[in-house]
Amino acid sequence: MRRSLFSFFLLFAIPILYGQSGKIVITNESGVSMAAEPVVIPRSHVSEFVEIPSAETKWLSIRIKGKEIPSQMDDMDQDGQWDELAFQIDIERNSTLEVKLKWVEKSDRPDFPKPVEAFLGVSENQNGQFESRKKEICPENRVAREQPPRYHMEGPVWENDKVGFRYFLDPRNRPDVFGKLTPKLILDSIGLTNTHFGKIQPWGMQILNSNGSLGAGGLALLEKGEAFPIRKSDPTQFVLISDGPCRAMFDLIFENWDVNGAQYQLRQRISIWAGKYWYKNELLLSGFTGTRSLVVGLGGEKIQNPAVYKSLSANFATIFCHGPLSENKDFLGLAIQFPSKVFDGYGETPNYKPFPIGEDSLSNSPFAQLKMKSGQPVEVLIFAAWEKSDEKFSNTRYFLDIIQEEADKKEVILKFASK
Repeated sequence: MRRSLFSFFLLFAIPILYGQSGKIVITNESGVSMAAEPVVIPRSHVSEFVEIPSAETKWLSIRIKGKEIPSQMDDMDQDGQWDELAFQIDIERNSTLEVKLKWVEKSDRPDFPKPVEAFLGVSENQNGQFESRKKEICPENRVAREQPPRYHMEGPVWENDKVGFRYFLDPRNRPDVFGKLTPKLILDSIGLTNTHFGKIQPWGMQILNSNGSLGAGGLALLEKGEAFPIRKSDPTQFVLISDGPCRAMFDLIFENWDVNGAQYQLRQRISIWAGKYWYKNELLLSGFTGTRSLVVGLGGEKIQNPAVYKSLSANFATIFCHGPLSENKDFLGLAIQFPSKVFDGYGETPNYKPFPIGEDSLSNSPFAQLKMKSGQPVEVLIFAAWEKSDEKFSNTRYFLDIIQEEADKKEVILKFASK
């Protein structure tokens, strides 16, 4: 049976004497090696390895094999106090890894390279001048393709060294995908000129245009065979939670999402880690009793291939498309990975009538259908792998291997103990 990281600590954490430094020994007893593996430790469990100072002026330095590695302490509930310690490790199968912890002044924190970013540029006066904003409540009655734009790239962007995404923060409410030819962060700077994203540039290009679809991870509620995307909610909020150096994370909060007169509350907690060809979306739907069917899309205007279902393990499955699907007909792999227990079918969205602002219709959009219970979060991974980023992605088997690897790692129990 799969255990969460939270369970690892309950089972294997051994308290030590409080002090300004401590150690964690991580053991991987499985046959699965891990590279750049995300590690997230709740604050309450960090305290089992090293004393947490009362002042918020300290920063926890992480060292492995004598080298300081990037880490971050994230305030998940925005109350001014960090809640999670996050970093990444490489650990071979059937091996152990010693992690040293030490509190230092925040002013002594190294300036780590930043391979991840989440960014919302806002032009309050809609004059072409954008500034980064950590919180934003969208104006009422916003429209698609507003000119002059309020948002740089028409909504939040998130990216790492491998792939990038943008979300239309207007009645379209769907994500596009950007393939990258450089590990540099670029989405906060492109789009300020009349760049044609659909043609290849030195940095890469837009490889998935979500017109006529739900996009790569866009959402809809399925009722009586009809998909109802997020077209109307009030208010809609953006909240930046963390911005690297290991992961970037933000919330999109849709209150009073109207579907046939019923009001739903939806939170998408989107995060991206360095070195991965996927982003994670923790979905939280509430405001109802029983279950509802939430659709997670996997399409763009040029995606004609039907999705394929594949079981990955006892606990996880995927639907995927692979082929010459990018805007310039390069090979592109798209996939959604989800817990098997919530899977409730897959297929394509039926033709959806144009919505009131005259936007394109929603059709031919592959999707996974997930059973949601009110207030119970469900995590999905959205994969996008372009052959120009790695020529091996022209091979379907290679693309499926990275999806399988992520599912395999979820089944591994890492043991954490003090030394």
